[in-house]
Amino acid sequence: MGSVTFYIQICLIITSIKLMLIPAYRSTDFEVHRNWLAITHSLPIREWYQDERSIWTLDYPPLFAWFEWALSHIAKYFDPDMLVPTNLEYASSNTILFQRLSVITSDLVLLSAAYALSRRPGSPQSNAPLRGPTLFFLVTCAAGLLIVDHIHFQYNGFLLGVLLWSIFFLERGASNAWLDSNPNPESQESSSRGIEIRNRVVRDFLLGSVAFAVLLNLKHLFVFAGPAFFVFILRRFCFLAKPSLATASSSPIDGNSPLSSSFHSSSFHSSSSLPSSSLPSSSRPSSSLPSSSRPSSSRPSSSPPSPSFSFARFAGVGGAVVAVFVLSLAPFGLEGQLPALLARLFPFGRGLCHAYWAANGWAIYSAADKVAAATLLRGRRQRASMTGGVVGVQTFAVLPNVSAPISLLLSILAMLPCLLSLFLSPVSSVATSSSSSSSISASSSSSSSSTSSSSSSSASSSSS
Repeated sequence: MGSVTFYIQICLIITSIKLMLIPAYRSTDFEVHRNWLAITHSLPIREWYQDERSIWTLDYPPLFAWFEWALSHIAKYFDPDMLVPTNLEYASSNTILFQRLSVITSDLVLLSAAYALSRRPGSPQSNAPLRGPTLFFLVTCAAGLLIVDHIHFQYNGFLLGVLLWSIFFLERGASNAWLDSNPNPESQESSSRGIEIRNRVVRDFLLGSVAFAVLLNLKHLFVFAGPAFFVFILRRFCFLAKPSLATASSSPIDGNSPLSSSFHSSSFHSSSSLPSSSLPSSSRPSSSLPSSSRPSSSRPSSSPPSPSFSFARFAGVGGAVVAVFVLSLAPFGLEGQLPALLARLFPFGRGLCHAYWAANGWAIYSAADKVAAATLLRGRRQRASMTGGVVGVQTFAVLPNVSAPISLLLSILAMLPCLLSLFLSPVSSVATSSSSSSSISASSSSSSSSTSSSSSSSASSSSS
């Protein structure tokens, strides 16, 4: 799994590179976030989503606005002039230093989450010495993330870190759920141990759900992974699978036993996600035991028990998620600003795409419209308008304009096969689930995927 020294060295090296990039080129997103610092620091809440002094209006969810507000109270010690809403395009040396350092510091969330995932006991990385360090290196040193956050200027590393913490808790909860559904009846402490494991399962799934809800209230574009997270939590946490009497009397798990069958079809976690070497010896699959220790094939078996739905667990995790949204939105609701907030978060008036940012099927649709306009509307004034750099109302010149409900419907239909597969035959990782779902939905919605190590670079393509 790699020594702690290795992880510290990687953190120091990548942080040194980030520090050297402080004077590097910066995009208009630098001014975007400076303006948000000024808005949240100098204006009352009721004006945060109303202010239009700058074209770079606040269009992130409330928790990110509060994040900017918190940063602004540190920024005033660097240069208070950066917090004046009318100081557009303000970029003093202290302003640049503060904003760059804020991104570097917030990356601690990413570094800690990547470290936790790479060294989680019972994970596949724990049995392959190089997997953990490789995962950590690929996530924290992703070139795309480095370019977008520390040159272009954004906070994607911080947001990706919150996503990875959510995945960490859900993965750990699913691993504990495996042990909870496969107790060792020969152990005298099985009862108290089972209660302890069950409490861990509840705690981890609640923490993972809350972390993802917080992420959605930081940047709503991560909603693309929401369906996969919902199905994963529903299947692994809310549906309870209990071993039958025939299998409960024998702790070894045979691949053909009723417990194994019901486990693969209805339990929280597939056996592939929890290596046998990480389990207690009495709970390991029988393939790792001598043949004499395996259950006799002549033993009577019973049919696999049907999984039962736990409304208490569903209500618990649902209540935790709703509480996050209530706490996030309540201050703006009390000020009567929810309509303005929602209009900023979901600007359907801009049209389907903005400047070809959608790295999916709709970008191809936009390109086809531009080609069609150039050939069919030659000599006319009307032309495709999908290449503007500044936000505006975008329309297609030849191809039909696609409404928001149609786009949503196509996205859901595209994700359905993946979500049904996830529910009927749960995969071993929520990261795999969400990345598969996002890959499918990318062909019909304008959101970008960002999960696990390989998606850390694709996360950097999500721009404000």
